[in-house]
Amino acid sequence: MKTLLFTLSLSLFLSLPVLAQNHLNMEYLTEVSQKNSSSNVSKFQNMVSKYNIQETQVFSSEKSHTYDVVFAESNYNVEATYNSDGKIIKSSETYKDIKIPSKLSLMINENHPEWSVFSSEHNIDYNHNDGANFNYTIKIKKNKRVKVLKFKQTKLNNANDYIALN
Repeated sequence: MKTLLFTLSLSLFLSLPVLAQNHLNMEYLTEVSQKNSSSNVSKFQNMVSKYNIQETQVFSSEKSHTYDVVFAESNYNVEATYNSDGKIIKSSETYKDIKIPSKLSLMINENHPEWSVFSSEHNIDYNHNDGANFNYTIKIKKNKRVKVLKFKQTKLNNANDYIALN
């Protein structure tokens, strides 16, 4: 397994050599994309899907390898594993302090009136065999008290729903 590390800024998205890999990773994009995601998260995921591992110096066409690539930008971190064909076979994604979905926000407000959200973390774990799992960790506060809430996102009848884990 070979590892690459990239620290990116959102302004560099369009300047990366990300040639013709999009069709290969449409399954990944379909699984991890959410219509309520911020546009910056979507751009980040698109960049990861288009990254062409075969254009890197560490790529070897002689053997079948997997390649771990870390994409990091301030509050976003994606660790993606590509096979030697350039397909994403798994990823672990963390997005910090992004806007939480309105349905989840309403659920938190109903169950914790007079509390306010001060931190959020959205985690996506993708595996090409199993699909994607979505989790949220939300920190809320009221006066000097702090609570950590954890939620798993599920899809029921094509609609997002959230299950409290604690």
